[in-house]
Amino acid sequence: MTTITDDTIDTLNHLIELCRDSAACFATAAKEVTYPELAPVFRTLALQRQGFVEKLTACVHQLGGEPEGRGTWTGTARLGWMQLREALAVRNARALLLECERTEERVVAGYRDALAKLVDPACVAVVRHQSFGAHGGYDSIRGLRECVAYRGL
Repeated sequence: MTTITDDTIDTLNHLIELCRDSAACFATAAKEVTYPELAPVFRTLALQRQGFVEKLTACVHQLGGEPEGRGTWTGTARLGWMQLREALAVRNARALLLECERTEERVVAGYRDALAKLVDPACVAVVRHQSFGAHGGYDSIRGLRECVAYRGL
């Protein structure tokens, strides 16, 4: 039988996995993108997601749990796809932004699901605060993708 604490740790670990995926996606995009004005956006979001991982990891430790050490299988597959695309030299801004947007959709959904499950007030506060950042990042990436699509880049 699982306890509320076990469920909380599982939920936080899922967010850690999603944020690791997101940070890796943004870091790869920052290296890949051929438009230098987009690289700082990707680097900033990668650092933000790494900060999210650190805070979530601290929450898991406070609950007596063991934080997740890597991302999700889906995230690993997406990162592999980005690396394959790099090898094929298809590094256009629109494709990278679309891949980042897909990753961020999963992150936003993960935060929404976590907020529906969590009951520990300290964890809820951390997750709610990070949720705003995740939504902001998603909105930024979506807006950039729409702009790039409009400009035909």
